[in-house]
Amino acid sequence: MGELPDNNNQEPLIVFTALERAGINEIKKSLLEKGFEQEDVELSVQLADDISKIDSLVFSDGIPISYADSFSEHTAQYHPGSEEENQSELYIIYAKGMSGKIAKGKNIFQFNKNGKLILKNSEGEEGIEITSEELLFGVAAHEVRHRVQKSSDFKKLVSRELPMETDRREKDARMIEFMSMKALHAGKPIEEIAKIIKEKQEK
Repeated sequence: MGELPDNNNQEPLIVFTALERAGINEIKKSLLEKGFEQEDVELSVQLADDISKIDSLVFSDGIPISYADSFSEHTAQYHPGSEEENQSELYIIYAKGMSGKIAKGKNIFQFNKNGKLILKNSEGEEGIEITSEELLFGVAAHEVRHRVQKSSDFKKLVSRELPMETDRREKDARMIEFMSMKALHAGKPIEEIAKIIKEKQEK
């Protein structure tokens, strides 16, 4: 979540609706023509495809997925939109530097022998390398969870009668991100993971 990129009022690079599942080859070609690095393009298209798949399992209506022209430390963001500013809700993919951002994640996290997500090089823990696919899937789950948070049913998922301030929303989405990566690593089907993203209650 967060503010839209500074260039949001400019023409987006590529925009498609999640349920439309735009042609991957066409997207790759367009991004490469814009000067994006091949590895960044491959990872960004995979992330967009993961978001599209999860979103279509959680919601009946797709929302736009766009590729930003600007660099961000984020890999992706869900933006809830604003009626006052005439902005629609959408997912934003930050393709520039994507390979470096994913490599950074692989240097931080790993799985232990029991499939638990842990910090890399944790003392006394024998680690299993986390894959780019698992990291990207976790990011996609995180952003779709932010869309779930916006829904009117989200208050049913939280256990305390407190305002859903930004940091609490982020903690909730991060929990879903880790759970989704763990579930994917364990071989759970995406349909089962989507139910967690949609229905998991805060503890």
